[in-house]
Amino acid sequence: MHATVGSGVADGTSIANTASVSTSTPGDDPDDNTDTATIQVHTEADLSLAKSHTGGASAAGEQVTFDLAVHNAGPSDAAADVVVTDTLPVGMTYVSSTGTGWTCVAATPDPSGQVVTCTLGGGSTILADTDAPALALTVQIASDVDPDTLVDGQLTNTASVTSPTTDPDPDNNTDRDPVPVTTSADLAITKTHDASSVRVGDHLEFTLQVTNAGPSTARGVSVSDDLPAGLEYVSASGTGWTCTNAGQSISCDLDDPLDNGASAAPITVVVNVLASAFPGVDNTATVDTTTPDPVSANNTSTDPVSVPPQVDLGITKSHTPEPMQVGQQATYTIGVSNAGNTDDPGPITVNDALPTGLTFVSGIGDGWTCAASGQDVTCVRAAGLVVTGNTSFELVVEVGPEAYPGVTNTATVSSPAEDTNPFNNVARDPATVLPLYELVIDKNLKSISTSHADWTITVTNNGPNESPGGALVTDELPGKLRYDGWTGDGWTCVATGQLVTCTYDQAIAAGDSVGFVLHTTLVDGASGTVTNSATVEGGTTDSATGTIPTDNLAYTGGIATGAGLLGLLLVGGGLLLIRTRRRA
Repeated sequence: MHATVGSGVADGTSIANTASVSTSTPGDDPDDNTDTATIQVHTEADLSLAKSHTGGASAAGEQVTFDLAVHNAGPSDAAADVVVTDTLPVGMTYVSSTGTGWTCVAATPDPSGQVVTCTLGGGSTILADTDAPALALTVQIASDVDPDTLVDGQLTNTASVTSPTTDPDPDNNTDRDPVPVTTSADLAITKTHDASSVRVGDHLEFTLQVTNAGPSTARGVSVSDDLPAGLEYVSASGTGWTCTNAGQSISCDLDDPLDNGASAAPITVVVNVLASAFPGVDNTATVDTTTPDPVSANNTSTDPVSVPPQVDLGITKSHTPEPMQVGQQATYTIGVSNAGNTDDPGPITVNDALPTGLTFVSGIGDGWTCAASGQDVTCVRAAGLVVTGNTSFELVVEVGPEAYPGVTNTATVSSPAEDTNPFNNVARDPATVLPLYELVIDKNLKSISTSHADWTITVTNNGPNESPGGALVTDELPGKLRYDGWTGDGWTCVATGQLVTCTYDQAIAAGDSVGFVLHTTLVDGASGTVTNSATVEGGTTDSATGTIPTDNLAYTGGIATGAGLLGLLLVGGGLLLIRTRRRA
């Protein structure tokens, strides 16, 4: 008869088995009809452990999850405590565990690795021919693991299972799971500058920042920066970096590996901004590493640099005619030049505050648009001006009386661009202005006798300006008269033959009148009427006529005796004024 001992019977248990025989035949001795046999129970549980992970190779810095499968092939139950010991190699550290009933404790890592002990708790046994609850361990591969230093480029994880129950085959209690280790370092670079510090002729600093998003440590990190034309190399440096340059090419090598999640000290690249960089350049830097980089898109950073213009605008101003004349137009020619380092993109503005006496008429020039608001004239060239370029426009003005005796017209040029020499941005153009005035002469016969005739001559300035040179009156005496002197303050008369020239040498204000009396004698035998005309230079001519008396009764402004109506008509006819307007 064969019997099976239960798998759960404890080791060392004694089991007594009693058998009895009986018969119906009389005479049997019952004392020997029963016998008992006792056996001593010896337990054995053939535990085995299988260890695996998914995903094949893992990169330094990544996590790996190991699945540990424990099986009891019996014949006995595996008594508590069932313990799995996982010895992690150097380069792996414990992160976490999962598994119903399992409790895992990790020891402090040491130079030989880290031991993780997992116990199936609660006094649980593993029944014969059954599996233990699933157990999974998650571990971290150190980011600085170098596959080149590993055997076959692998980290091998070893785990063993034990139980108080004797294991008839301990060789399957341990399993090793090699993990091929790769490296992957996602480097990124950014390049920036302070836009407010960009200026032609000045130094400009670029900041290059390199970061490692891992998961692995990056080795052999280097940065290259090929400066564009317009940026001149000055220096490149950074803590922990060794930088060199060859012309426009800059190369910086990081002295040590860059850890996962770390940022290297920034690199400072200093350049000199040349005029050829205007209006802008793109500066590109690239980071590289001997560690495989899974993302190449962030290995390059381009920093666009907007370079402000730097100009030297100059302005000139001239006019025609010289001198100007009140009542006529004058033309200013305004020239603008750019002697700066760069083109001026515009707009370029010329402001001209016309002095009193000048009135805006028009502004014309290629690319220029002019408008006036009162005396303020603004002319704009939207297209700007290239370096070494010149442009001009003409400003036409009406010259008014207030411009006399002279004006100074000032124009200023400006633009939004930096102007390195503001001292040539203003042009002043002085002009002499001749006055406009109207001199009118009025001549009357003051008195006449048989021997003398006195003539009143008055010169009036109708303006609008003063007559700065006074007045010049000429009187061509008729044959019946001879010059006999003058009376009048400020006047001087000189006779050459019959031509009498009288000069007033003081300015005559607009609206003022100045006069004198011209004395003449009558030649012997003169009779009838006498007509005398006088002309003011640049002005009008006036005549007066009188009748020579036949006796010694002098004419003092009335109608001479004997002249009658004919004399009156003759005198009236002499009052005709011929006026003209002149410009000095």
